[in-house]
Amino acid sequence: NGIINTQVIHNGLSEVDRPSSGDIENFKNKMNIGLNDKVILFTGRISLAKGFEQVQSLLRRLIVKEKNIRLLVVGKKLKFDSEIEENVINTGWLSKKEMNLAYNASNVTLVPSIYLDPFPTVVLESMCLGTPVIASVYSGAKEAVIDGVTGYHVNPFDIDDFSEKTLNILHNLDLSHSMSNKSEQEFKKRFTVEKSVKQYLELLL
Repeated sequence: NGIINTQVIHNGLSEVDRPSSGDIENFKNKMNIGLNDKVILFTGRISLAKGFEQVQSLLRRLIVKEKNIRLLVVGKKLKFDSEIEENVINTGWLSKKEMNLAYNASNVTLVPSIYLDPFPTVVLESMCLGTPVIASVYSGAKEAVIDGVTGYHVNPFDIDDFSEKTLNILHNLDLSHSMSNKSEQEFKKRFTVEKSVKQYLELLL
């Protein structure tokens, strides 16, 4: 609209140390996550606008190809379609400590909003703990995720592309490790609370 005197300052979060492998293992056991299970995380203020139906469609597509894919849902208890409910772990709300474990117990975090979601905190929490993010092109999450580097951008309505990119992270160990490390690096570089405060101060002073 011709407005030029603007600057975007993203939210910032405090850094968090990754949980120990023992704590992650205990969490997986508590949630009945098997040794060979591949876990995709869907969390936050879950609703239709946040892509609930698209996630169900994605899981239907994925479990046809691979039965050991589990959807870890953190938030309010939801009813999933009968053909996929065996692959869903619906935890309800978790404490902050358990939430950090959920990120590290997961191979990828989904942020598939189908509305103009401003800037979901979930994406930064996931990056902070080194879990790659698949971010909707309709949300501000794509401003944090570098497509093909720290995760992927997707149109949640394009289930073919959505499933292909999810499987790419789940199956390609080198890519997954690279995205994990680069997600954490990108968070420390751009999205810490210190970085956010510094940007505000530079505007004001």
